[in-house]
Amino acid sequence: MKNIFLFQVSMLICIQASAQQALKTYTGNYKMGLNEGTATYTYIEKNGERIMDGNFSFNCPADNFTLSGKYSQGKKTGVWTRKQTFSRYNGMAVVKSELRWDRVSESVPLKETVDNITETYKDDKLDGIRTKIRTVKNSWGYPAPGGSSAITYTMKQTYKSNILIALDCIKKEKEQKTMSMLGSYKDGYADGKWIFEDKKTFATYIFNKGGLLEYDVKEAGTGKILVSEKMNPDTTLAKEYFSDAPNQFNVIHGGYASELEDAKLTVKKINENLSIVKLCRIKKESIKLPNLNLNVFINAFGVDISPNTINNEQVLSLSPIIDCKVLSIEDTYPWNKIHFKDMASEMRFLKLVTNDKNYIFNINWEKTNRVFNGIYLYQLKAFLYRSDTAGFRQYKEFMAKNFNLSWSKTPIPNGNYVRLESTEEYHRYILFLADVISGDSVKMKEFIHQIYNADANAKPWQKILKEQLMELRTVLPADSANIQMALKYVKIKENQVFEDNQKQLNSIKEIKIGDQIWMDKDLTLIPDNTAYQLIKDGKIQSQKTGEGTVLYGLSKYNNTICPEGWRLPSTADWQKLINNLGGDKEAAGKLMLAGGGSGFEATFPVFVNGEFWSKGSTYAGYLTLDAPDGYPFVFDFNSQGYYYTTFAPCRCIKK
Repeated sequence: MKNIFLFQVSMLICIQASAQQALKTYTGNYKMGLNEGTATYTYIEKNGERIMDGNFSFNCPADNFTLSGKYSQGKKTGVWTRKQTFSRYNGMAVVKSELRWDRVSESVPLKETVDNITETYKDDKLDGIRTKIRTVKNSWGYPAPGGSSAITYTMKQTYKSNILIALDCIKKEKEQKTMSMLGSYKDGYADGKWIFEDKKTFATYIFNKGGLLEYDVKEAGTGKILVSEKMNPDTTLAKEYFSDAPNQFNVIHGGYASELEDAKLTVKKINENLSIVKLCRIKKESIKLPNLNLNVFINAFGVDISPNTINNEQVLSLSPIIDCKVLSIEDTYPWNKIHFKDMASEMRFLKLVTNDKNYIFNINWEKTNRVFNGIYLYQLKAFLYRSDTAGFRQYKEFMAKNFNLSWSKTPIPNGNYVRLESTEEYHRYILFLADVISGDSVKMKEFIHQIYNADANAKPWQKILKEQLMELRTVLPADSANIQMALKYVKIKENQVFEDNQKQLNSIKEIKIGDQIWMDKDLTLIPDNTAYQLIKDGKIQSQKTGEGTVLYGLSKYNNTICPEGWRLPSTADWQKLINNLGGDKEAAGKLMLAGGGSGFEATFPVFVNGEFWSKGSTYAGYLTLDAPDGYPFVFDFNSQGYYYTTFAPCRCIKK
C-alpha cells in the first residue's frame, strides 16, 4: 500500500509539473526584423516570459517571405526552411501584379529572385548542411511577345556550431554549369584543396591553414595547363612561434578589449645582466590568389562563402603572417600594452630579464633620461616578485623625485585580469601589492576598503583583487602569511555585504494588488555581477554598504537580481499593475507613489546624466525583464515606454 501511495503521489506531482509546463499556442501579428506579418507558434510561460517550444511558422505577404521550423526550450533545433521572393523593375522593388508589362523591355527587364533556404540547427546554432538555392529570372515584354532567362545559384555550406567549415557552390545558366567553387576551412583558414571553375578556366589551389602551397590553372574543356607554381614558404619563424620553449611567454597584446590579440615574447639571455626580448604577433592578411579574380566568385555567390571579413568586406580567407620586433625600453606602445595571462609566467619572464640588482633589462636608472609608465610598472613588479620591498620603495622614491609620471583616470578592469595601462588605479594596485608583501596591514586594509567602497563600476575590481591575491599566494609562497592576511580582510568586506543582504532578505514583505504579489519596497540587495549606486537622502553615498536605496546599472545579469521566489517583472506585469489600479495611467501612477494609497510606495529614483529624477518627477522607471538592452520600463503618467538611463531601481514580483 505504501508503494502504491508513493506512486500515486509521484504521478500527481508529475501531472502538476506537466500542467505548469503545458504548451500554449499563439496565432497573430508578429514582427521579425523589418518584416511584419503573422505567426503561429507554441510556447510555455516561465517567470512571466514566453519561451517558444515546438513548431513555429511566419508569413509576411507584403515581402513574400515565409519561415518555418521548430524550437526547443527557446532554441532553434532541427530543420528550418525559408522562402522569399524579390521582384524588381529598373532597380526598384515592385509588386509584380501591379507592374505595367508594356513598359518592360529587353533593356529594362523585370527581375524576379526567389530564395529557398534550408538550415539545420542544434542548440540555436547552425550545425550541419545549409542549402541556399537562388533562382533569378529576367523577363522581357511580358506576357508576350518577349522572352526570359533564368540563372540558378546553389550554395551548400557545412557548419559546426555556427562556424563555416566547408562549401560547395554552383552557378547554372539555362541548366548549364557556368561557375563553381569548392573548398573547406580549418580554424577559419582556407585548408586543403580548393577548386574554382568558370567558362574559361579550371583552377586548383592547395592551402595549409591559410598558407598557399601550390596552384595550377587549366584551360576549361581542354585541360591544358596555363600556369602552375609551387610555393616555398619559410616555415622557420612559424615553427619557432608555435613551439613551447622555457624562454617563450604567451601574452595578450593591445590597448582595448577589441584590440587584444594573442602574441608571444621570446627572451634570449646574453649574459647574467643582459637579455634580448622579441615580441611576435600573428597578423591576418587577406589571401591573394595568383591568376584568379576572386571578387567574381564572391559577388556571384554572395556574403555566405567565408567566415572572414576585413574592413567589413568579405574575403575568402586570411593568411597568418608572423610579425616580430626586438623591443627596447624606448618602445612606449608595446610595453604599455603587453599583458601576461597569469602571474606565474609574468614572474618567470621578469626574473629572466632582471640583473643582479633586480633591475630589468639592465637599465641604469640613474642615467635614464626618459621613463615610460609600462617600463616603470614592470620594474616595480620585478622587485615584488623577488620580495625585495626595500628595493621597491627606494626605486619608487627615486622615481617620484626625478620623474613626473602622469596617470590616466580611465577605469581599467577587463575580464579576469587587470590591464596594464597608464592608469592611476593600476599604479595604486601595484603599491597595494607592495604593502601586502611587506606586511603593512594599515595601508593594505585602506586599499581594500576603498575597492569595496569605490565608484559604481568597482565590482570587476573586487573580483580581480581576490583572484590575483590567491594567485600571488601561489607564486610567492614565502610571503603567503601576509597575502593570507589580505585575503582575510577581503573576506571581512564580503561578509559585510552578505550581512547587509541578509537583513534586506529578512525584511521583505508582500503586498497584493489585484492578483499580483509585489515586494512592498524597492530591492536593496548589493549585486554580485553588476555596477550599482547606494543612494541616501537623494545623494550618492561614498560608502557602498549600509542603509539606503540601491540603483542598479544596466546589465545582462539583471534578470537574476531578484532573490529566490521572486523575479524581475515584465512589461506585461507593469501594464497589468496599471490595470489593477483602475487602468487610467495618470491615476495609477499617482496611486503608486509613496503615500498614494495603493501600498506600492514607489519613490521612482532614476539616475540620468549625473542627476536624479525621483519622487514627484514626470518620469519614473524600474528594471524590466523584457526591456530592450536593459532599459527600464518608464511611467510618465500619460504614456508608458522605455527610457535610457544609467541606473534604475528594482521592484520584484512573486513567481
